[in-house]
Amino acid sequence: MRYTNSIPIKDIPRPCIMALAGPTNATPYVGDWRRELVFEVDIGQARKHILSTGRWSEEEIEDMGDEEISEIILWLACCNFKEFLESDGVWGTDIYSLEE
Repeated sequence: MRYTNSIPIKDIPRPCIMALAGPTNATPYVGDWRRELVFEVDIGQARKHILSTGRWSEEEIEDMGDEEISEIILWLACCNFKEFLESDGVWGTDIYSLEE
């Protein structure tokens, strides 16, 4: 999967979201999931997004390789998706069960 803008939640399996969502992207599983999903992003846009989080400096981001950038974006997406799934659980909605 190669993403140039947004990432649909249904493209990321629930087990991936639950395994990767957490306070740090240092989980040993993020690289495994990136490879399994063949997860790639537009590196230029991804660098801008990562910079906008305020967690990494411009210099740190410039030193990152494409795989690390993709892994950070996957981790950030999983964190957002987990919050979404948990908040929707309150309302009784399961996004994975909805018809397209």
